[in-house]
Amino acid sequence: MNAIAYLRKSALPGRGTASVSFDMQERAIRELAQRHGDELPAEILSDFGRSGGSTRRRPGYAQLINQIETDGVTAVYSYSLSRLSRSVADFADLLERCRRRQVTIRLVQEGQIDYSSATGRAFANMAAVFAAMERELAAERNASAQAERRERGDVLGQPPYGWRIVNGELVRRPDEPLAEVHAAFRATGRFGATARELNRRGIPTRHGKPWTHGVVSDVLRRTAPSDLRVPLMGKRAGAPARATTIFGGLLRCRCGAILTPRKDAANPTGASGYYCSRSYRLADHGRMATPERPLVEWAQLEAARFKVPEGLLEEQRGDEDARIRIEERRSRVIDAYVDGTIKTKAERDQRLRKLDDEADALASRVVLTEIPKGVDWSWPPEQLNIVLKTLWSDIQLDADMKPVRAEWRLPEEWIR
Repeated sequence: MNAIAYLRKSALPGRGTASVSFDMQERAIRELAQRHGDELPAEILSDFGRSGGSTRRRPGYAQLINQIETDGVTAVYSYSLSRLSRSVADFADLLERCRRRQVTIRLVQEGQIDYSSATGRAFANMAAVFAAMERELAAERNASAQAERRERGDVLGQPPYGWRIVNGELVRRPDEPLAEVHAAFRATGRFGATARELNRRGIPTRHGKPWTHGVVSDVLRRTAPSDLRVPLMGKRAGAPARATTIFGGLLRCRCGAILTPRKDAANPTGASGYYCSRSYRLADHGRMATPERPLVEWAQLEAARFKVPEGLLEEQRGDEDARIRIEERRSRVIDAYVDGTIKTKAERDQRLRKLDDEADALASRVVLTEIPKGVDWSWPPEQLNIVLKTLWSDIQLDADMKPVRAEWRLPEEWIR
């Protein structure tokens, strides 16, 4: 790889922005690269719809940095300095990386950045300062416009279901029959039953997807009249934000969906049971949920079929040592290429591919470091979940939400 390119735009197309489109940026960058005798790859790194104020939420930028450090890049192309970054600190970091690796930066608007001299680096840093200032001024203008609209009494944000915003005021939408939603909830009194009724009657949601208990809850909380009592729908007080459960991600319903845990802070296993989110959409679905206790009893019997092979733990320790040695060898190959000991990129890639093949062969081996002596059901739920996912890819349930079989990940000779 000799040259790479990177594109970014803060707002996605169709939002009323006047910024340069992806196609225009790409065309200009490819023409610039052609004039300098560089051929860009077919797929250009990009972060469209992401702010340039920080690199933490830009996966395309992260790939750019990684390729500069590891892939022997000679030139980086972009539309402008502000497309690369509007943070002075991030741009200074990019500049230093390119200087160390002798990577040229060429921009459609600012031209080639000369960081071989103090004057060139000073001009580049000044341009980064002004790009950061432009971003901050835009944020100030936006905040000022929002404050003015609030003072004027305009409705801001996403309008609730059944309404749209016209000239800052809420206006009824005839294509979103809000009264039908209220009437269905008055008749059923439950979010899930309301969702099934609205789907049966063909009442549209805003985005064309089926009604769910969560969507019904959101609509009612924003639009319910004072005489319509909407129950609370949330976690119990004291429940952890992301509690891990024993069978999280493992239970597969007959309809194909993975069951969702019913979190219970008072239960030491983290869940009182599991339910299928598709059950309210399918008339012939069968049972909607299952408690956790019978699942644990079944899983204990099923897991007892696993017989630990002789010498498994010693093999795993050897595999881990081998993985560490492969990573050390990869680092030495990259360092040798940077230092010039390995002359060509083709030779470097050939050696790295060979190491990748060795790593893939190790990764294909079954890793069971958590269960050298079988499953201990006194372990915490999060540890049990890891172990069970090592044993099984999923647990199949029947129409009565009872476990039928587990899909084992292990070789057949390891199971009684």
